[in-house]
Amino acid sequence: MQTEIGRYRLVRHLATGGMGEVYLAEAPGAAGFAKRVVVKTLRQDLASDPELVRQFIAEGQLLEALDHPNIAAILDLGQDGDGYFLAMEFVEGFDMRAVQRALPMVDGGQVLSEIAVLEIVRAVAQALDHARTRRGPDGKPLGIVHHDVTPSNVMVRRDGHVKLVDFGVARTALVARLSAGALRGKLPYLSPEHARQERADGRSDLFSLGLCALEWLSGQRALDVGEPESLAEAYALLPGKIAALSGRVTPGTFQLLESLLQLDRKLRPATAAEVADRANRLLAEAGELSPARRLAAELAPAFDLLAARAGSFDQTLAQTIGLLGQSPGEFTGTLSLPGIEVVRQSEASVRSAVQSGALAPEPERRTSRWALLFGILVLSLALWVWQSRQDNHKAFVPPRAAVPVGQAEAPLPPAPTVGEPVPVPPAPSPTVVAIAPSVPATAEVAAPSEPAAPEKHGRDANAEAKAAAQWGVVEFRVLPASTVITVDGKKRPATSGGDHYVLQLKPGKHTIVARDPEGTEAAQTTAVDLGPGDYQKLKGFSFLP
Repeated sequence: MQTEIGRYRLVRHLATGGMGEVYLAEAPGAAGFAKRVVVKTLRQDLASDPELVRQFIAEGQLLEALDHPNIAAILDLGQDGDGYFLAMEFVEGFDMRAVQRALPMVDGGQVLSEIAVLEIVRAVAQALDHARTRRGPDGKPLGIVHHDVTPSNVMVRRDGHVKLVDFGVARTALVARLSAGALRGKLPYLSPEHARQERADGRSDLFSLGLCALEWLSGQRALDVGEPESLAEAYALLPGKIAALSGRVTPGTFQLLESLLQLDRKLRPATAAEVADRANRLLAEAGELSPARRLAAELAPAFDLLAARAGSFDQTLAQTIGLLGQSPGEFTGTLSLPGIEVVRQSEASVRSAVQSGALAPEPERRTSRWALLFGILVLSLALWVWQSRQDNHKAFVPPRAAVPVGQAEAPLPPAPTVGEPVPVPPAPSPTVVAIAPSVPATAEVAAPSEPAAPEKHGRDANAEAKAAAQWGVVEFRVLPASTVITVDGKKRPATSGGDHYVLQLKPGKHTIVARDPEGTEAAQTTAVDLGPGDYQKLKGFSFLP
C-alpha cells in the first residue's frame, strides 16, 4: 500500500471517486507538527492522456484562486512520479449525507428544520457566487460552475460552519472520459439541462441546491432515480413533492424552493447571490441572529453518533479483516462504515496497512467479546421464536406489548441487555440460521435504544401472546449499512447495527425494496407472504461491486 504522495504522508484511503483515489493525509512540519489535508489523485487511465493532464493542472491552478470561508481551499498541486495530485483543506466535520442519516427519526423521516436548511442554502449559495464572480489574474471573472452540488459535497463543522467541497471535478472534457457509473451517481441531483447534455451554467448548480434543500426538509430524495431513463418521470413528479411542503414551511421559504426547482432554467434565480440574499432575509424575518449556532445545536446528536462510529473505524476494520480471512479470495467490494468509506480496497492492501501500524488490530479478547455478544443476541431471538411456538404453535411473541391489529406496524423491540440472564426452556437448542455469505455480518453491534418492557403475568401476558400471534417477522441484512429500505412504500429504520433488520409485519403479502444510497444501481425488490406468527429469514440486499 502506498504510504506517501509527494510530501504528504497518507493516513488512510477514504474513497475512490470518478477521477481517482481520495486519501486523508498529513503534511509534516518541524517539531512533530502535522497538518491534515485531503489528497486527490488523477486516475491512472486519465493520467495517460496528455490533454486531460493539462486540464487537470489548469483546473488546479484555477481553483487555487478561490478564497472564501464557505469553500474548502485548494492548498497544493503536485506531481508524484508520473501522476498528479491535488491537496485540499481537510474539513473537521461530516458531509450532509452522513449527517442526515444519523439524525433521529421524526414522523417517519430524518429531516432538518427550516432555519437549518436556510442557513446551509445561504452558505452554499455564497460559495457558488464567489466561484462565479471571483476574478482571475487577467481581471476577468473565473465563471466556475461546480457541476456536483450534492449532500455529500456539503460539509458541516461542529460549530455549524458550512463548506462546499469538490469544486470543478465535473469539467466537460473529464466527464466524457468518466465511467457511466460515476455519472449515474449524480443522477438524483442532476438539472434537466445537464441531463440533456447541454452546457450547464450557474443556474444548474442552483437547481441541484434546491434538490438538496427539498431532501433535507422532507427526509426523502427529490429525484429517486438510479437510471437515466427514469429522469423524465422524476422531473414530472417534482412539482407534487414541492407542493407537499406547503404549510410546513413559511411562504417565503416555499417560494424560494419553488424558484430553485423550476425545470426551465430561465425561470430560476439569475445568480447565486440572489439566492443568498433571499435566504438571509428569511433568516432575519424569523428573528434568527445566530443561524450557524442553531444549526450546530440541531446537528449535535448526529455529530456525536458519527464521531463515535468514526472513532472506532480502525478497530472495526481490523475485526472485519479477521472475518474476511475465513474464506479464500481477494476482497474487492466496498466496506461502508458510518462517516468513513473505503472503496475497492483489496484484502492484501488492508492487511499491509495493519502490519505497518497504520491500522491497529483489535486484541483477540475484544473480538471474542463482540462475537459472544452477537451470539447472545441471535440466541435470544431464536429463543423468543421457540417459546412462542410452544405457547401457540405459530406465534412469535415479542418481549413487550404487541400492537393491536389494525394499527401501524412497529419494529421489534431491542434484544435483552447483555448481562441479564436469558431463560433457557428445557428443550433441544434451536437451530440458528447462518447469515448468507453474500451479506456478511458487521462486527459492530449497537446497544439497545430502549429497555425491554417489564415482564407481565396472568391475563395480560396471555392477551399479549394472542395478539402477537397475528403478526409475522422477517429478518435480513443489507450492505452498505446506508442502504434505504422501504416496506410497502414506507421507509423503515434498521433494528440494530445499521445493517440488521428484524421487522414485525401484518400477515399477508409485503414488498420490500432496497435502494442504493448513491443511486448508482437499480433498486432490489423482494416479495414476502407472511402468515400469522411466521418467521422468514431473507437472503439480504447488497450493492457492493
